[in-house]
Amino acid sequence: MEKTRLSSKGQIVLPTAIPAARKWKPGQEQTRLDAAIGSAGYKGPRRSLRAMERALLREARKRR
Repeated sequence: MEKTRLSSKGQIVLPTAIPAARKWKPGQEQTRLDAAIGSAGYKGPRRSLRAMERALLREARKRR
C-alpha cells in the first residue's frame, strides 16, 4: 500500500498512482481544495471530523 507523506518543507507527497491517474504534470497547481482532496478516490459516505479522529485514535491504540 502506497502512502501519502508530508515533506520537511510542508509539501504533501502523493503516491505515484494519484497524479498518474489524473494526468498531472510536475509543477501543476490545484486551485480548488476539493480537486486535490477528491483525488484519493474514496466513494463511501462522508465522515465527520470527529468520526475520523475517533477512527485514528482507535487505530493508533491498536498499533501500540
